[in-house]
Amino acid sequence: MTIQKEIIDFFAIKAAEKGFNFSNVTLNTRYLNEGILDSLGLILMIDEFEQKFNFRFSTEDLQSYEFQSISGLILIVEKRLDNENKMGIWYTEEDLENAIINTGVKRGDTIFLQVSLGRLGLMKNYPNNYNDISNVVIDCFLRIIGNEGTLLVPTYTYSFGKGEEFNTETTPSAIGEFTEIFRKREGVIRSRDPMVSSAAIGPLSKYLTREISNSSFGLDSTFHRLHKCGGKICTLGISLHWTTFIHYIEEMANVPFRFHKKFSGKITENNNTSIELWNYFARPLSVQNCEADTLKIEKIAKSKNLVKVEPIGRGEIMVIDSNTYFDLGISMLTNDPWYTAKGPPISIDEFI
Repeated sequence: MTIQKEIIDFFAIKAAEKGFNFSNVTLNTRYLNEGILDSLGLILMIDEFEQKFNFRFSTEDLQSYEFQSISGLILIVEKRLDNENKMGIWYTEEDLENAIINTGVKRGDTIFLQVSLGRLGLMKNYPNNYNDISNVVIDCFLRIIGNEGTLLVPTYTYSFGKGEEFNTETTPSAIGEFTEIFRKREGVIRSRDPMVSSAAIGPLSKYLTREISNSSFGLDSTFHRLHKCGGKICTLGISLHWTTFIHYIEEMANVPFRFHKKFSGKITENNNTSIELWNYFARPLSVQNCEADTLKIEKIAKSKNLVKVEPIGRGEIMVIDSNTYFDLGISMLTNDPWYTAKGPPISIDEFI
């Protein structure tokens, strides 16, 4: 059986388990976006393919655009079979704690955490329980930053963009199970941003989430306050270039490939519902020139040793100070206003 057929057969089975009509699934299907696999399913898929084909995905593989589609996954597996890597696929709670500490996270820190646990592999003693793994990760961070520290996690819903009401207490996060598990934790406070809400626990949780402006990436947004309080940006299992803090930097730089888009909708908080306008610094979705290309700024940050990187499992943890990242971003965008977009530069007026 060929590699292509084995991988296609795998997704045919997973699609059937989820109730999908596989005839609607193509090689270009993005299996995570379409819901064919959830986060635990991603972990198990990686484990199954590595054992079946006797190789190991690299961090670059797991972060790549190719990894997100069935056809791209086939290409990666075929390439990796020519360049086998026999590193272990497990990590322990102690491994995670040491990796976090080695990136400079310490007691009293404010941490903005974006996570993709599926790209780390399996945690020893928690092989098939995503809820347990998520809580171990959360507990690790809380233990390290202590009662003086604050942990902030995105719980984005894009509700107004989808024409839906946003309820701070009941609207589930749309960006993965880890964020939902954190949101439902006792003592967590969630912001009322109907597009990119965040949830926090710790002494600065109210400052970061309460009485914010009606602007997702503008002044007095959660991201602006994270910057003002000197928080750190941490990515676990995903690379730095995926973090949404970059859109706050782009708004502060007033980049020409994004524009202020007004959304209107209902926000319910503490059983009180109001109709509100919300400002979102958006890009024209139909214009490829405006698509994000933020990997360049991550590479610059690494080359200047501004970001601390530690291996964990089959992935990495990255940490950078928000002030450092902001200053770097503003500098690069001042020199080239299209630096974090694909380009080439065009006028977007006709697309707004």
